[in-house]
Amino acid sequence: DEAERCHRLAYIAYGNILARGTSDEVVAAAGLTTWAVSGSGLGKLASQLRNLPGIEQVVAFGNTLHASGHDAARIEASLAPFRTDPALRWQRAESSLEDVFISLMGRAETRAP
Repeated sequence: DEAERCHRLAYIAYGNILARGTSDEVVAAAGLTTWAVSGSGLGKLASQLRNLPGIEQVVAFGNTLHASGHDAARIEASLAPFRTDPALRWQRAESSLEDVFISLMGRAETRAP
């Protein structure tokens, strides 16, 4: 929350700058596509989504899950069967700094010494 109020920010991990700029610049540069879903059975749904093509991260934000990745077409194709479930409410969401931070840190961990 505090990062969104900063004029400029940088994400640093393992001695490397992962991203820097205004919050809008950092989010845009990340290139994430994010879908938000709310409804019942989100714990089970999260487990199912994590194994789908194009879904790079699934993160709980309160009573909502964010499913994100870099390939919008693959994400939409992977989510299509789940979007017909009337117990779930899906919407395309703007990726947040939190979504970007989680994505950047996940990639940084795989490249850490």
